[in-house]
Amino acid sequence: MAMTALLLVAQMAGAGFLSLPKALANSGWFGVVMMVVFCVTIGFSGTRLGQCWVMLEERWPALYAGGSRQPYMDIAGVTLGKPGRLLALVSVFAAIYGVSTVFLILISSFMNELLPVLSNCEWLLVAGGIVLPFTWLGTPKDFWQLSVVAAASTGLACLVIFVELLVEAPGFPEPQYTNPTVYTFALGFASILFAFGGASVFPTIQNDMADRALFGRSVALAFLGLLLMYLPVTLAGYIVLGYEVKSNILFDVDTSKAVIKVAIVMEVLNLTGTYIITTNPVFQLFEEVLGVENRFGWQRCALRTSIMVVQLLIGLAIPRFDMIVNLVGGSTVPICSFILPGIMYLRLADMEGDWKKRFVPLWERTLLILIVGVGVVGGITSTTTSIMDIVNPKGVENMSLDSHSMSSSSSSSSPQADMTDSSKKTKGTGGAKNGLGYATTALFLITQMAGAGFLSLPRATANTGWLGVVMMLVFCVGVGFAGTRLGKSWVMLEERWPHLYAGGSRQPYMDIAGEALGKPGRVFALVCVFLTLFGSSTVYLILMASFIEKLAPVLSVCEWLCVVTLVVLPFTWLGTPKDFWQASVVAAASTALACLVIFVELLVEAPGFPEPQYTNPTVYTFALGFASILFAFGGASVFPTIQNDMADRALFGRSVVIAFLGLLLMYLPVAITGYAVLGDAVEGNILFNVETDKAVIKAAMVMEVLNLAGTYIITCNPVYQVFEDQLNIEKGFGWRRCTLRSCIVAAQLVLGLAIPKFDKILNLIGGSTVTACTFLLPGICYLRLADRKGEWQQRFVPLWERTALILTICVGVVGGVVSTVSAVMDIVNPDSMGQSCFADFN
Repeated sequence: MAMTALLLVAQMAGAGFLSLPKALANSGWFGVVMMVVFCVTIGFSGTRLGQCWVMLEERWPALYAGGSRQPYMDIAGVTLGKPGRLLALVSVFAAIYGVSTVFLILISSFMNELLPVLSNCEWLLVAGGIVLPFTWLGTPKDFWQLSVVAAASTGLACLVIFVELLVEAPGFPEPQYTNPTVYTFALGFASILFAFGGASVFPTIQNDMADRALFGRSVALAFLGLLLMYLPVTLAGYIVLGYEVKSNILFDVDTSKAVIKVAIVMEVLNLTGTYIITTNPVFQLFEEVLGVENRFGWQRCALRTSIMVVQLLIGLAIPRFDMIVNLVGGSTVPICSFILPGIMYLRLADMEGDWKKRFVPLWERTLLILIVGVGVVGGITSTTTSIMDIVNPKGVENMSLDSHSMSSSSSSSSPQADMTDSSKKTKGTGGAKNGLGYATTALFLITQMAGAGFLSLPRATANTGWLGVVMMLVFCVGVGFAGTRLGKSWVMLEERWPHLYAGGSRQPYMDIAGEALGKPGRVFALVCVFLTLFGSSTVYLILMASFIEKLAPVLSVCEWLCVVTLVVLPFTWLGTPKDFWQASVVAAASTALACLVIFVELLVEAPGFPEPQYTNPTVYTFALGFASILFAFGGASVFPTIQNDMADRALFGRSVVIAFLGLLLMYLPVAITGYAVLGDAVEGNILFNVETDKAVIKAAMVMEVLNLAGTYIITCNPVYQVFEDQLNIEKGFGWRRCTLRSCIVAAQLVLGLAIPKFDKILNLIGGSTVTACTFLLPGICYLRLADRKGEWQQRFVPLWERTALILTICVGVVGGVVSTVSAVMDIVNPDSMGQSCFADFN
């Protein structure tokens, strides 16, 4: 299963990630949504393709149980007849043959960059000669080592580029983010579509599995790996460079550096392994047609050598073959990856015969139809844009000039060499003296949001099914985008009323709501923020006490609750987040380590768990899972308070993007692995599904206690500032601040002792108020402020942005209602509430 996942990663990653930053620049921030949605939907489509082959083996074992050289075409033939088989044959051949030819061209280009002693054409011949012997191997199982090399090389190349972008970021000009046009959006759409297209090879790889029924699990792991490699490079490239990012992100950094040369070497290794894996179905196709035996011999070697010679001739004749392959791949890849898998699965599942009928739930059928629709739109879009590029003589000429000059210019110049004095970064609007940088701010945001939410996400995924992963991704992007608009709302307040807001505020969220919605809006925001933060922080105390009781059961949970409260009390006396930035570092690092420990331990213990069961969600379980995922990304109530402590508040949007990327990278592995390994048996707290007596799990609990402690300190701060503002307590450190904050902490302690199972009431409060603070108010306030007329520069909100915010608000309304109803149903259950500590302190 794991080796199959590596083969899939190696086959799909290819060179696609190099162009994704430019694709994001072409499509705008909505490109992130497309990346995430395409990854999830194509991955899901790939699992259905695997199920198609399993159905063929179950129903016609005499024909297919022994495997096949043309598995994709066999599936298409059974489901769609001879025309379908022919369509699949042409699509697979055109896509794979064209793409693998371009891999050879890219390898030669990179080699010319490293060693310009030969030309691109000469290196193309050398590269072909080097990889030729590996093509003589039989099927992917005969060269599994290449998948390890290719996947590892891609991962290392992504890491090197990501780190180098962050290192060189201060030297780049201030990035510009322009609104995409229809044409640039279509180009970005096509590039992202192509980056996740690899289903044409899936059945070939599945045929070499020991247990082909596990192919779906391999696909899930592979697409998770792809997302973890793609997102950091893509976001970092666009955030740092803006619209000026190049089509190949490697040529945006200083290629004379040794570390970049290492990245180029990694990419050459990746492309080599990918080429060998990708071309295999083409070889098997010709061998099947010509009757070449399915074993190593001179006939196989001669045939495969001839095919490669033709590829070399095409590469030498058309060294800018990437434009043509965009046309071929843009039309055939959507057919292989988006359209045919869903159609074939539904046809096979609905087929009548002497076998057990396969039931397809309505949500699954709907999702597959949507994927097919995306494939049709994507195919038309990418084909159209490719034709427009090809028929534009200037575009072809310019791209050809770039290809010849790239190797000579990239090594001699760096991004810094093109800088001028006029491109230096300018100070943003407003800021606190000696305030937080955007990276530290991102740590604060991660700390505030991560909390304990990730512990329940595997159970939430079990409650919602695999569609829960889609919700996690969509909520992450949607809430993150809404958070950036909340930051822009505060910037607008500073620009328009500097005498009121330029110096900062103790109640920034309420100030935004007041200016946008008047006094009722301010009161509504105040109530929501207070209930959310007061309730959430109280539960953090209870959770810390519960974890410590597991580690050291010398005291009861109630007694540990008192001890924990006394320990964190002195830290609550500090002023604002900038006064305890160390807490954010500790909390963020602790969360990441806890996630890593749980992820690894689940994989280690996986063989000992029973075979997981995946049942279809009911309306009630789906509602519970929906509410849990909704709550996991709720943290906007603290955003303006943290933004107020930034040195440059205009950079808050960048901090939000980095923070939500970090959240996604922590949440996804634990959530997906927990559900994939345990199925419906996963518990509400994933930590209690693994062996808690192990030292490594105890370490994870310690990490989570540290995380919750840091999160508690940061989360409570806005509550303190609200009371201090109402009571006119000075901002400086003093006895009045300490007394007030101690009283608030004491009230939380009393509440925690009275209701030690406060998490169920918190689901009600958080499910309603968190939704209002995170999903509803940010979009409404931003649109109201942007549309307001006055003696200031009018802020234009593009249609796509307005639509995205309205959709986020709608999701918030639905999510709030669903989570509130499900929480009430839990509360009215007599067994749901725990015994008060005042009744039994032990």
